[in-house]
Amino acid sequence: MIKKIIIVSILILSLFSLLLLSSCSSQSKSDYSSFASDATRQELLDSELKDFLAVNGGNRTSQTKLSGKDDLDGEKEAARYICSKLNEYAGSEVAVIKEFVATTSYGDEFTSQNVVLSISATSPSASNKKMIFGAYYDNSYETVEAVQSNSGLFPFYSANRGASYYITGTKAEGAMESGMSVAILLDLARRICADRDNLKANVDIVFYGLGALSEYGSYKYSQSIALEDILIAFNVSQLGGDNLYYYCDEVSTIHGDYINKIADEGGMGSCISEQKAGTIKYAQTSEALPYLPAPLNNDSATFFDSCNICSITSGAERNPFFFSSKESDSHENISATSSDSYKQLQKYNENYLKQMDIVSSLLTKAAFDEEMVSACEESFLNKPSYVYLSSTLWLNITVGVLISALIFLVAFLTKVIEKRHPFNPMPKNEKREDVFGDGFGGPSDGGQDFSKGDGSGSGEPENPFEDFFKN
Repeated sequence: MIKKIIIVSILILSLFSLLLLSSCSSQSKSDYSSFASDATRQELLDSELKDFLAVNGGNRTSQTKLSGKDDLDGEKEAARYICSKLNEYAGSEVAVIKEFVATTSYGDEFTSQNVVLSISATSPSASNKKMIFGAYYDNSYETVEAVQSNSGLFPFYSANRGASYYITGTKAEGAMESGMSVAILLDLARRICADRDNLKANVDIVFYGLGALSEYGSYKYSQSIALEDILIAFNVSQLGGDNLYYYCDEVSTIHGDYINKIADEGGMGSCISEQKAGTIKYAQTSEALPYLPAPLNNDSATFFDSCNICSITSGAERNPFFFSSKESDSHENISATSSDSYKQLQKYNENYLKQMDIVSSLLTKAAFDEEMVSACEESFLNKPSYVYLSSTLWLNITVGVLISALIFLVAFLTKVIEKRHPFNPMPKNEKREDVFGDGFGGPSDGGQDFSKGDGSGSGEPENPFEDFFKN
């Protein structure tokens, strides 16, 4: 019986493991053949990417030198370049550089800046609310070194080195981290500014600083706006992988369904797909959720609790939203490594321009689609409650119910197996002998009775050792 229960339990656990692995298994590589590519637009995107990666020799790291001088800070130079490009496209609107100071948990301070272009919709029928299109623009070209403000945290380290290291530089241009995203937003700004009369909502195009270090730029920007007036916050990060994914929420949403509709109608359905979350262990949590979904390990996390969001990124087939040790069977991981350059991107992903074209087209369509505005408004009003996820009581109840269900299933299957294959210690037709009396059998069931008397089973049991004791 015990062996049967163990076997059944092992089978159930094996089945559960297979289901879990299948849910996390790789999806097929995105098929870009059906997408109607625009060669002219892709040429412009490629030009934007190459020009941006050339700024300051590819170095866009914040505060790479302790002196903090402008001419030694690659991120500031990149911010000035982005601002000039936006103003070139904007005309009457003016892009602004908004500086901020970020203080880390160690007490170190970093000076950085966001670049923001605000475009007002001029159509009388347009919504007075706002869409945000964002991406971080810095990279980890240089090693980031910062003086400890509180030397008591690491007294031995501070006394001997006088600094802490936050980022180990890669000396790479950062095509995937995050040149492609910047080029897409610059192209989006050009397209929106050229047709602003048809905008269906106000737009902020934001380039976040300190994104390679953490989400400081998006957090500082979110503090400066009225989040209740935001229709949706799009975020683009780490493109260049085999696939394209978008993520909107832990559950199905109205705006997410409409984004999927836009993708299908634009011939992007086989190129971009919705990805459900996997949990990041040991990561920060949001106020709404007791964990941080893996697709929110970027600037989208800033807006998740308060706004509709859409996170767009790419990733390895075996590890969506992140670049694993092997991008695919033939593509090595180059994101945020010393190989993250324009030349290597061309080598590893022949579809990188189509990827950029798809994302740019999707974002542009969202900005000019009246139904998208309606979907976002309705989705905001129906934003789901996560009580069943964030409440400890509900979590305990859920775990208890699942464990109880598993135990019940094991017991039920054990009963079924036992009924079909009853446990018999000895076959029915085999004769059993009783040495000491009536215990196991008698003449009535074919056994042989050795009790005293006439063999009928009556009388005292015979003692087989009686003669032995007499001697």
